[in-house]
Amino acid sequence: MIMNPREKWKQILKTLIDLDTKLEIWHYNSNGPILCQPAIFNNSIFFSSNEVYFSLDINSGKELWKYDTKADAAQKERKDRWDYHDSSPVVDNNVVYFGSALGRVFGFDVSTGEVVWEFATIDASIVRHTPLINDGILYVGDWNGKYYAVDIKTNKAIWTQTFSGSFHSSSTIFEDTLYFGGRDSRFNAVEIATGNIKWSYPPGSWASGDPIVAEGILYFPTSDSKLVYATNIENGSTIKKYQIYKNSFARSVIVDNILYITSGDAYEEPGTGKVQAFELDGDGKSIWEVNVDTGAVYTTPVIQNGMIYFGSEDGSLYAKPIN
Repeated sequence: MIMNPREKWKQILKTLIDLDTKLEIWHYNSNGPILCQPAIFNNSIFFSSNEVYFSLDINSGKELWKYDTKADAAQKERKDRWDYHDSSPVVDNNVVYFGSALGRVFGFDVSTGEVVWEFATIDASIVRHTPLINDGILYVGDWNGKYYAVDIKTNKAIWTQTFSGSFHSSSTIFEDTLYFGGRDSRFNAVEIATGNIKWSYPPGSWASGDPIVAEGILYFPTSDSKLVYATNIENGSTIKKYQIYKNSFARSVIVDNILYITSGDAYEEPGTGKVQAFELDGDGKSIWEVNVDTGAVYTTPVIQNGMIYFGSEDGSLYAKPIN
């Protein structure tokens, strides 16, 4: 049996903290690990835990609705020790979409929690990948390497493309191209209209983190090759490599020409982690680091008012000055 990589966290609290006072405003006990990035829409916050989907009032933490998929133990089981993340929620036109281990993408009415949309993957392959919605089309990958473009109005796939590795992060769109990586150690650019591959680049290991586009340059982190790539968006050629500490499963954040990224040791338990900063035009070596000796760091950091915030596998939320 493959253990949940967060099994040591028997109960996880979804917590809201006042950044000025550093005091807890409210917390909510989900009775399970929260392995997704929450979404906020109007006055609600959405997240999932163990195949149960939640909406809370952002101001009070009061539960607004909850939907239990009734997944069994086998469906809730993590597929391997690096199966760190669940599909994160995405809100579009008053519907919140989640990928599920039941081989579905569910769409819930944001106000009532009623299931108003559903898409089934081929062979009921689980969905850890976070959906991306653009112009009425939902884009998502599954664990068996299928990638789908789904018409939200008809619930039918416009195109399906097959790859050789699982998808567990997210995608991004720039102009007419969709960009994403996976566990087949490839990073791909495909035409959003057809799914045809424009280019595919081998970064030396899993393209494990979330891609972003900034100033016409594509950035994505990797796992065992321990790099963030700055890539030519037209042809996939490498512009620059940033050497990171360990395996990254996060998204780069760029502020004032500085790239921030988290990583952690995916082979030790407990692992260690780092947050690093790189000058975009620098030599690819970090100019600033925060070390975490008690747990890997796989979350995407948040930067606000000169502070960087990030969570660690050790169960802590950290706030550090970025100067």
